[in-house]
Amino acid sequence: MVITDIMKPVDEVVYGGFPLDQTIRIMERLKVESLPVIDHNRFIGILTKHDIELRCKTKEWDPTRLLVRNVITRREITCSDSHSLQEVFQLLEHMNETCLMVLNRQGQPLGLVYKEDIYSGLLQESCHSS
Repeated sequence: MVITDIMKPVDEVVYGGFPLDQTIRIMERLKVESLPVIDHNRFIGILTKHDIELRCKTKEWDPTRLLVRNVITRREITCSDSHSLQEVFQLLEHMNETCLMVLNRQGQPLGLVYKEDIYSGLLQESCHSS
């Protein structure tokens, strides 16, 4: 089983140079709390509701003047679409993270994978191999 078998596909991405106020409206319309961010067709991070909430408490809060790239959580923790569940599990454990972005060979986001989904996948694999 490879990681793409259990990831949650990315339905929407935003560009780093996109205005934050418009991105907030997109997130509200889609009813999502996070969106992958790309620049020059490469993944650069994730914009989360938490990032927005933290930024709105600062003096320079003006979503009409802020760009997405200035607010995002930079996420260096990614994996390739060909990684096995075991490889991704070990990476998450080592980095003490609960999820990561799955990228294709061109560095574009395909989906998010969560540690609990990997547990389920590993359990399925062990049941089928027994």
